[in-house]
This record gives sequence, C-alpha cells and structure tokens, in this order.
Amino acid sequence: MSLNKYIHLSIQQGLNSETESIVTFQTQPVAAIVEQPLPLITDDVTADEKVVEDCQNWLNSHPVWGQLPAEALKAIAQSFHCFVVEPQTLIYQEGQTPIGLYFLKSGTVEIFQRSQIGQLLIRYRNAGDLFGHTLIANAVAGTYQTSAIALAKSDIWFLPQAAFHRLIVEYPSIQQLIHTLLSQDLHEYATRIAWEQMRIQALQSYIQPVPSETSILGSSKAAQKLAQQVNQAAAHLEPVALQAQAGTGKTFLAGLIHSRSELASQPFAEMDCANLLRAEDGRLDTDALFGRVGQQLGILELLQRGTLLLDNVQVLSQGDAYGGKLRSRLIHYLKTGLILPNPGYCGQN
Repeated sequence: MSLNKYIHLSIQQGLNSETESIVTFQTQPVAAIVEQPLPLITDDVTADEKVVEDCQNWLNSHPVWGQLPAEALKAIAQSFHCFVVEPQTLIYQEGQTPIGLYFLKSGTVEIFQRSQIGQLLIRYRNAGDLFGHTLIANAVAGTYQTSAIALAKSDIWFLPQAAFHRLIVEYPSIQQLIHTLLSQDLHEYATRIAWEQMRIQALQSYIQPVPSETSILGSSKAAQKLAQQVNQAAAHLEPVALQAQAGTGKTFLAGLIHSRSELASQPFAEMDCANLLRAEDGRLDTDALFGRVGQQLGILELLQRGTLLLDNVQVLSQGDAYGGKLRSRLIHYLKTGLILPNPGYCGQN
C-alpha cells in the first residue's frame, strides 16, 4: 500500500490509475482544546481609573453599546472583570451553569454544539459581541446549550451575574439593549439549528465510525514507514492519496489519520464514487458529490469541516472528455477549497 502526501501530479495519476484508489482530504483545522476549570472567569475587577476610562471610551465608540447613556457605560466599565485567553482556550461548555456573561473586546470566539456527527458551528463572536448571556439575560435557570472556544488570542470582559442584575435595575436601558441583541441571537440560533438538523440527516448515510484501534500492528520496516506516514498526514491536514487493492485497510488508515488529526472532533465520512448514479445517457450523476445549484447540496458542502474519504475515485475519469471535467473539478476543490456545483438544470453536469 502506498500513502502519498498530496501533490497535484500524484492526484491526477491516482485518478487515472487502474488500481483501486482513494482520496482523503480534510478542511478547516480545529486545534486541541486547552484544559482549565470552567466556566472561565477571573477575580480581577477593572478598578484602575485609567482602565475604566479606556473601557468606557471603547464602549462609547461602539455602534451598538454607544447608544447607552454615559453613566450606564461607566457603571458597566467599573463592573467588568478583564482577562486575556490564548487560542484554543475553552471558555465554557455545554451542561455547565452560567455564572455571568462575556463581552469580547478583541479576538474571535466560536460558539459550537456537539452532535452525533461531531462539532457543529453555531456562530462566531467578534469584537463588541456578547456571548454566554442568553439564560442570564432572560433570568432563566438552566445550563449552557453550547460551548465557547477562543480561536485567536482574545481580550474578554466578564460581568458576574449579580453585577448584571444590579446594573439592569439601576439602568433599564442596558436591559433593553441586551434584549434587542438577544432577539437577534435567538433568530440566528434557530436558523442555524434548523440548518444543522438538515445537514445531519443528509450526512447520516455517509458517516463512518472512527477506528477503535489506535496503532498499526507490525514491526517490519514497511509497517513502521506506514505508521510514520499516517502521523505525517494527520499533522499536516493536507489531501492524501491512498492506492492499494480492495480489502487492504484503506478505510481504516483514513480513519486513523482523522482520529490523530486536529479534526478528530469533526465528522469522518465516506463516499464510494462507484455507487454514484448515472444519467440516462450513461454519464455520472455527481449531484451527491458536488451538489446542484438551487436543488441539492453535495457532500463537499454538507461536510463543512471534517474528513471525507472518496473511494474508487478513478471512476471520475472514466468515459469521454466529460469525465475529464469531473476530475478537474475535484482537483480544483483540492487545490482551492472552492466547490463548483452542477448547474441548476437537468441533463448536464
């Protein structure tokens, strides 16, 4: 068995090969999560007058928070607890009880939810956004339904629950503003969850279990070389071409690469190109792979993040010049990450 790091020539040769071949590729890395007690907070209150003034000025210049009166902004600034988190720091996670709300001064935070196919992206939070505030703003008991992780080094302001309730009593305008933001968030959340439920259902037939075995058995030089190649492929998150006869463990190796990569929390899916339907004229129907404009989403778009194993990929180069176009579209995706869906009408791909 050969396992080669993706280069354009090797992929093209693999697509034309008579030997059963597979292409495995991964998208959008998610690094390992930094572990610490959660939810993440700090006891350091913004007490320095200069820091409070800078915080108030920053809030005043923000298009949303700047709508509040100056005295309310100063009270908020005096109540914040400030801290900095490094990339891939988990701030809170599903099932935990909220103890305050978070305000992102700078950086990027991802709000996600776990499902049977892996980690689902709910939304991103950017500078000036609140997060982790839904239950507290509504004065509802419960636990987080999502998790939050910093994607970049981020400055975060934390407002404890008690301080929040005090502020909204003293300054009702704060509660009005947050409720406006909350209604927008709930609409966005409902839309995203509906999309994710559709996506999960569409991916069910392609999702594969990740191998429970964590190593390659054998002490021969060939086995050691293969284990080394698997580790290299998992570390670099680049497309990989595997070539071997049927039944030699290509799916196992692809799953092993996935489980050792930064995408281990994301879906691992497989599509057999030999099972693609054919149109009446005998040509391949690739809607399941590339999708069709306005009619169907293909697995490349549905998967979003994770690892896709394409089995019998040489099928895409069978037939006439039309087959060559299929191969070129796949290579275009591997090189750029851009999907070229089929046109939104029948009879031509």
